[in-house]
Amino acid sequence: MRFELNCTVFLVALVTLTACQRPPPLPMPQNLSADERKHTCAPWYPAKLREAGVEGTTALTFTVTVEGTVTDESVYQSSGNRTLDVAALHCVHTWRYFPARLGGQPVAASIMAKIVWQLIPEAIEEAAPAK
Repeated sequence: MRFELNCTVFLVALVTLTACQRPPPLPMPQNLSADERKHTCAPWYPAKLREAGVEGTTALTFTVTVEGTVTDESVYQSSGNRTLDVAALHCVHTWRYFPARLGGQPVAASIMAKIVWQLIPEAIEEAAPAK
């Protein structure tokens, strides 16, 4: 049986400040965006969970560095399934971004993303052999 899934990602950018004293508020960095590859976690969907029909949403937080790589990834809100949560952490670590910019300079940015692990019933029915 062939499974298709919908993996939706929601992103929210936050400015990361690493000063000992709180500086005056900075404007939100501009132009934080994913690179030309689509961010998807479909290849990371655990096969046993997919076959069992397990779905869920894992909310993550992570930092996009000035180089556009992902670090400091952690689960903000669990899907209720540890295996899906670990798969989400592994998946997001592979993502790449064009870094956020502030005053024309690349800056690190904190991100929140929701990974929606969802099987699409229509795709499963289409993959079923004809009777």
